[in-house]
Amino acid sequence: VQQATGSLEVGLSYNIAGMKLSVTYHLIKARVSQAEGEDKLPDALRTLEMAMKLPGIRVELDTAGSKARGQRAVTTGERVSVFLELAAVHWKMGNQAESTKVMQDALAAFANTPEESRVVIANADLCLQRGDVDGAIRMLQSIGESASYYIQSKEKMAYIHLDHETKVKDTCAKWSDSLPAHPSSWDGRDRR
Repeated sequence: VQQATGSLEVGLSYNIAGMKLSVTYHLIKARVSQAEGEDKLPDALRTLEMAMKLPGIRVELDTAGSKARGQRAVTTGERVSVFLELAAVHWKMGNQAESTKVMQDALAAFANTPEESRVVIANADLCLQRGDVDGAIRMLQSIGESASYYIQSKEKMAYIHLDHETKVKDTCAKWSDSLPAHPSSWDGRDRR
């Protein structure tokens, strides 16, 4: 973490204006802040909010216009990364409503792009963190075979099924272990 911070500072000292306009700089700085612990999450949040204000993040800019101004065009992948990091930091800070809003903005901004499936996978992760296993699976099932993150969505779905089934089996085993030892007190029928 200290080496990453030092490298960012060296980069800033050589190219202050260009570095502060770099999406990569903001993403790395936010990730370093997160790695430093929970007390640095507000720093990560501020960094990502600054990144959201950079040209080309909220709305994709014309590539020719960026080159004419001497700037490197922001890639769709970089744009998605800023949205997803911001949503994750809000979630870690307990701002679930704001995290959900950022994720909804990302879903709208990247609909019908190659990165849409990446946003859906991240949104499924938020569903899992809320305990909505069925919602996560529905989202992942919506990713078609032609999507760029199709394989990752299937891997995530397999992990969810495996993890969820294991938890269900463990719960059933614990419940059956807690039943009274006398068979006459429970005959296995549902008494609702």
